[in-house]
Amino acid sequence: MDVDVVFGTRDFGEGWEQPAGGWQVEQMRWSAYGGPDTAWITCAAPGGTAARWQDLLRCPVEVFTLGGRRCWWGYVSSLGLEGGGGQMRFSLDGMRNVVVCRYRELSGAERVLRVRDEASVALYGEKESLLDLGESTALRAEAAARAVLERRGRAEIGWQAAQRPGPARVRLGLRGWWHSLGWRLFFSQGEGCAAVEAPWNLDAEASVGMSSAQVMCAQALVDDHGPFLSWQALELEVCAQRVGSPADTLRASLHAVDPSGIPYGAAMDTVDVPAGDAMQPVRVSLSGAAQVTPGTAFGVVLWRSGAVSSASGYRIGCNEQAGLRYPCRVWNGSAWAVRSPQANALARVLGGGDTTRLLGYYAGPQRGGQFLRRVLVEEPSGILAAVHEQRVRTCQQEVEDLLLAGRAGGGRLLAEIDPQRVLRAWAAPEAGAPRLSVGLDGSLWHPGGAPVEEAGQALGAWARYQAWPDAPAVFVQGCEISGGRLRITAGPGRGWPR
Repeated sequence: MDVDVVFGTRDFGEGWEQPAGGWQVEQMRWSAYGGPDTAWITCAAPGGTAARWQDLLRCPVEVFTLGGRRCWWGYVSSLGLEGGGGQMRFSLDGMRNVVVCRYRELSGAERVLRVRDEASVALYGEKESLLDLGESTALRAEAAARAVLERRGRAEIGWQAAQRPGPARVRLGLRGWWHSLGWRLFFSQGEGCAAVEAPWNLDAEASVGMSSAQVMCAQALVDDHGPFLSWQALELEVCAQRVGSPADTLRASLHAVDPSGIPYGAAMDTVDVPAGDAMQPVRVSLSGAAQVTPGTAFGVVLWRSGAVSSASGYRIGCNEQAGLRYPCRVWNGSAWAVRSPQANALARVLGGGDTTRLLGYYAGPQRGGQFLRRVLVEEPSGILAAVHEQRVRTCQQEVEDLLLAGRAGGGRLLAEIDPQRVLRAWAAPEAGAPRLSVGLDGSLWHPGGAPVEEAGQALGAWARYQAWPDAPAVFVQGCEISGGRLRITAGPGRGWPR
C-alpha cells in the first residue's frame, strides 16, 4: 500500500517535512482503546544521511493515503537503515533515560532518588525505569542508577545481517501516542487515604456515650501523601469495641474541622459502625458524599445513637503520643476537650473517584501525558475506583485498567489520542444490531458489500461473521492493514491489540 508520510519536529514546532522517496506500508494497526497503535513503513531509494534519519526518532509522524486522507499518526520509535547485506537499527523501545531508584537506609527510612540523563531527556522526553535496591546508601543508589543510564540512557544502536539482500531502504517502526503514556511511572504512595499521625498501634482507649464527660469522640484526619486530586470518602476504618449490651448503635459522621481539628457544621456523611465484643478494626462503607482535599484536614466524630449510659456503651482504640498536631478530642457536654493524656483515635478514611476523572489525572501532562495537549472525557463513567493501594505502575497501565472497567451498567469506554495529541474518552455504542460483517479472512465489509477502508469506521463497532450470520456479534476492538485490506485483529486476553 503506497502512502505519503510527513514528519514534524520533536518540539512540535511549526512545519512538517516530507522526505523524498516512495513510502509503502508493511503493516498498520489501530485499537479502539487509544487509536493508532503500531505501524511499519518502508522507503525505497532513500536520500539523506544516516544522521538525518536518526534525527527522526521520537518525531511526530502522520501517514496519508495517496488520496490525501490522514489514516495514521504517532511518533517514530525505531528505524532500520538497510543495505549492503546488513541493517543498522536505531530504537527508543529499550531506552530508559530516567531511573527512579528506591532504597532503604540503614535506619529503616524509605528513600526515592531520581537520576536523569539530561541530554537524552532534552532530545526525547522522559522515559522512566524503576530500580529497587532494598537496603542501600544514597551513594550506592546513585551509582547504580547512573550505571543503568550508561547502558540504556540513549537510543539503542545495533547491527544485524539483513534477512534478504536488496537495495538500500529505510524501514521505520512507528508507535501511536498512546504508547507514550507508558513512558512515565506513577508512584502511588497511599493517596486517597486520610489517617492519623500516630502509628496504628493500639495502647489506649476512649469511651463513647458512657459518661457525660465523654459523650462523643472526634479525630481529625488528613491525606498528607502529597499533591493529588480531591477524592470521595468511600470507606471508614476504626478500632472499636462494644461494652455490655447496648441497645443502640455506634455511629460515625464526617465533618469539616477548624485549624485545631475541632469538628463543626452538618455531617457530610454518616454510617453505623458494627462494633463487636472485642477491640478490633472495623471497616464500613461510606456513601461517597464527602469530598476530601489532600492536605486539608476533616474530622470523624464517633457517637452512640441512644442515651448516655454507664452500664453499656462503646470504646474507641487509641495510640497515646505527645505533641500531636490533631489529638483526639472528647465532647464533655459543652466543649471539645483534648483527651488526656494526648492520643490519636485509630481511624482512617479511604477513598477514590470516578474512573474517568482518575483517567484524566493519570494521563495529564504532569504525569503520563507529557506529549499530550489535553484530556477530554465526554461523561463520567459512574464507577468509583479506589486509589489508596500502594503500587508502582506505568501511567498507561493505570489508564488502560480504568478504561477496561467500562461504565456503570456494563457499557464500554473507548479512547483515542487524535492528531492534535488530545486524549478523548467516550462511551461506546451499545451492541444493538451489527452494522458491519467480517469475512473469512478477517476483512471488514459495509452492509452494501463495499469494503471498510477507514479504521475509524470499524473501531468500536459490532460486526457479524458472514459465514455464520446467526453467531453472536463481535466487538471490533482492533484492526490492521494487511495485504492491502483492512482486517479485524484479535487481541490478547486483556483486549489490547499489539
